[in-house]
Amino acid sequence: MTSPKGFIGICAEGAILCNTNEIFKTNWTKNYYFKNQGCLSIVDLVNNKRPRVTRRKMVSDYRIFQQASPVVVFLFLSPTVYPRVIDWRRYKKDRAYGQQIVPELESGVPEKVLLSEIDEAWFITLRDRVALAKEYGDLYASLQARSRSTATE
Repeated sequence: MTSPKGFIGICAEGAILCNTNEIFKTNWTKNYYFKNQGCLSIVDLVNNKRPRVTRRKMVSDYRIFQQASPVVVFLFLSPTVYPRVIDWRRYKKDRAYGQQIVPELESGVPEKVLLSEIDEAWFITLRDRVALAKEYGDLYASLQARSRSTATE
């Protein structure tokens, strides 16, 4: 996911580049595990095989509603990239517990993804991010309540 300005930069560069040298603005913390490994951070819906957990992570930990721009661009990578993907479990093997990661959702791609390796780009306008954030917050709360009631049964 990127901003329209970020997408223009990706097109001009011909690739999505890793931000190891912090040449691009970061959204939140600077201590990202995959950035520190020389990787792009991606939302990985291929390797994360636990749909309930992945869905919960999408709702609770993925900060789509905190973007500066009301327009976000979702980039869908070609299956040719999949063999290079490093899933979040490497974080556990490396014991990199002081670094930021979203387990069960985030993965990394070393160095860069070429423009030719992007299958689709979706430009989505979030008209009312506050309402959407509340809606997803409510959804997350109901998922938590459901999982607690299932655990006690």
